[in-house]
Amino acid sequence: DVYKRQVSTQSTWDSKDSMTEITIVSSDGKNLKAKLDAMKVCQPIDVFYTNEKPEVPCPLAHPSSALEKVIAFCEKYQNTPAPTFEKPIHAKKFEEVIKDEFVCKLLDVQTPQLYEILMASSFLSLKSLEDLVACAIAVKLVGKTTEEIRKDFNIENDLTPEEEKALKEFFIWAEEIWPQIPSKQQSEYSFE
Repeated sequence: DVYKRQVSTQSTWDSKDSMTEITIVSSDGKNLKAKLDAMKVCQPIDVFYTNEKPEVPCPLAHPSSALEKVIAFCEKYQNTPAPTFEKPIHAKKFEEVIKDEFVCKLLDVQTPQLYEILMASSFLSLKSLEDLVACAIAVKLVGKTTEEIRKDFNIENDLTPEEEKALKEFFIWAEEIWPQIPSKQQSEYSFE
């Protein structure tokens, strides 16, 4: 968690870090400015600036569109805990799960950009943002058909009609068993 990691490591930082600005260079070549003390919760950045002066740009192999979101998140939740959510997720709208307006606006992006943010937060060991992005992606699955999910997530159907038919016949037992499972247990396995 961002807050816990920051509090536990803050005593080792110089007081000048709170005013120090760093440059993060994205994979698309953009220079992004960030506060050093906010970004030290990201392990690779913390390690980089343990060995380098703040004037040295930190290159990251992620697009600026994702890194801008990561920077905004780190700076917003620098001194406060990031929002959390209840599991399992049953809501069909992200705003129903996450009541934080800032996070809802931050993650109100298309699915491909959510994946970029997820990859960046994972690489940077930013678990709280990683969980929130995964939640945003999960909400996009709620109540969708296979075809809708393929379209929304840009997944090509590489199965032949014969393979699809074979899979449906093989997993027919799942459709037969599902009504027999008590509704309370079904809700644990369903997004509906």
